[in-house]
Amino acid sequence: IIRDYEVVEKRVVETPETIKGIVKCFNPKCITNNEVIPTCFKVVVKDPIALKCKYCEKITTEEQMQVY
Repeated sequence: IIRDYEVVEKRVVETPETIKGIVKCFNPKCITNNEVIPTCFKVVVKDPIALKCKYCEKITTEEQMQVY
C-alpha cells in the first residue's frame, strides 16, 4: 500500500481458489467460447498454475493460457 509516494504496508499475494473472467478457456468447444458467459476456473495446481474449467472441465495449463 502506497500513501503519499511512500510504501506504508506490504502484503503477500496468494493465488485465489477460483478465477473468474480473466483467462480464456483453451477448449474451442467450451460454452464460454461460443456464448456470452464469463469464464470460471478452479485452481487445481498453484505452481506452475493449472486451472480446471467449471463448464467443460478441461485443464488449462500455464502454457495454454490466454488472457482476455
